Amino acid sequence: MNEFSSEELTHFYKSNVSTFFSLVSEAFEGVQKLAELNLQAGRSVLSESVARLQEVSSDTASADWLVSPLRLVQSAAGKTLSYQQHVHDIAVAAQSASAKIIDAQYDQFSRDLLARIDNWAKHAPAGSETALVAVKSAFSTASDTAEAVHKSVRSVVEAAQANVSAIAAGASRNVASKPGARA
Repeated sequence: MNEFSSEELTHFYKSNVSTFFSLVSEAFEGVQKLAELNLQAGRSVLSESVARLQEVSSDTASADWLVSPLRLVQSAAGKTLSYQQHVHDIAVAAQSASAKIIDAQYDQFSRDLLARIDNWAKHAPAGSETALVAVKSAFSTASDTAEAVHKSVRSVVEAAQANVSAIAAGASRNVASKPGARA
C-alpha cells in the first residue's frame, strides 16, 4: 500500500481549512443577522414606547387610557412571537447552509476514500482480492447506512421545523384575533 503523498496531504489540509472557514463564515453571518434583528427590535421597542407614552398622556382625560396597557401587552405579545419566528428563521437558514457545506465535504471525502481504495486495489499484491472486496463492501455498507441515517435525521429536523412554524403561525393568529375581541 502506498503512503499519502505530500500533494495529497496538502489537498486534504486545504480542503479541511476551506470547509472550516466556510462554516465559520456561515456562523458569523447568522450571528450578524441576529444582531441586526436585536437592534431592529430595540429600535422598535423604543419608538413604540414613546408613541404609547404620548398616546397615554394625550388620553388622560378620557377613559381610553385604561385600555392602553392592554393594547401594549397585546402588541408586545405579537412582537415577541414575530421576534421568535425571525430567530427561528435565522437559525434554520444557518443550519441549512452549514448542512450543505458538511454534506459537500462528506461527499468529497467519500469520493476521495473510494479513489484511494481503488488505487490500493490496483497496486495490491496477488491474492488480496478477497480482502479488497471485503473493504469495498464494508465501505459501501457504511456509506449506505450513513446516507439512511442522514435522510432520517433530515426528515426529523424538517418535521420539527414544520411543527415549530405551525405553532408560531397558530400563536400569531391567536394574538391577532384577541385584540379585535377585546376592543
